Amino acid sequence: MMFGAGLIKLKKDDKKWKDLTALNYFYKTQMLPNPLSKYFHMLPTYFKKLGVLFNHFVLLVIPFLFFFPQPYASIAGGFALLHQLLIVLSGNFYWLNLLTISTTIFTFSDEILSKTINLSIQNPEAFGNPGLVLILAALIGVRSIPATYRMLFNDDFNSKSYSPLRIVNTYGRYSIVREEKKEVIIKGFRNEKWEEYLFQEKTSGFERPRFISPYTHRLDSLLWFVAHKTDEDYDFLDELLEKLLEGDDKIESLFKFVPFDEPPEKVKAEVYRYEFSDGESYWEREKIESLGTKSREDFS
Repeated sequence: MMFGAGLIKLKKDDKKWKDLTALNYFYKTQMLPNPLSKYFHMLPTYFKKLGVLFNHFVLLVIPFLFFFPQPYASIAGGFALLHQLLIVLSGNFYWLNLLTISTTIFTFSDEILSKTINLSIQNPEAFGNPGLVLILAALIGVRSIPATYRMLFNDDFNSKSYSPLRIVNTYGRYSIVREEKKEVIIKGFRNEKWEEYLFQEKTSGFERPRFISPYTHRLDSLLWFVAHKTDEDYDFLDELLEKLLEGDDKIESLFKFVPFDEPPEKVKAEVYRYEFSDGESYWEREKIESLGTKSREDFS
């Protein structure tokens, strides 16, 4: 998982991971920033370049050290743990990072674990049959061959499975860093004025984001992709607007704030560009695109 995440960054066309400028944009443009993201973004440029170098080192070099004898495996696990904790501090990516952190436990020696989490292993043989362990290791090794080949020689290997048992997969995420933070904003029209729907966690108003570990609201995440790929056909956006016109309770429950007691007469989706604010509010924004206005007649 770590090696794939590092390799995809160098194989894709986005040069920001190669020229070490990726973190100049990443903290601001990420899908769900947290309260600390703004301060990570304000770090000196040279420090953020060092951060990209550290990212490449941990993702591309450290995984091989997991297979070294102690204490090298534990040192590698320490680097991986530090890397994941820094990601957790800088943005809301927690679920995947918590899973990755859990796997680093297996890199630490029994001595280190017994001192840090009071773990005592009295009878290691009780945890499994050595023969079954060897069979499983061989199965993973064999199925890893096509996965490794694809990672090295194919640019598209994100989230591919290479075993019916789902025990061998490739992984590659965040290969492209956006230079602008764009967000879809939804508004409804009633009583001669437009009012804005507020999302659970997605950047929409000017408020300070929250820590939401380890949960991510699905609608909030999907609309981030819509904002950055407006040339693609997202049928669910039209369905979402139609349900809002109907006053559907289940759909309205996906929002943090619905401005109407009765269904609106019209709804519209717009794309805004967001920047960190130097003033009292956390964000400042400007409208850059309209995704269309819908009325009840459009769906009749």
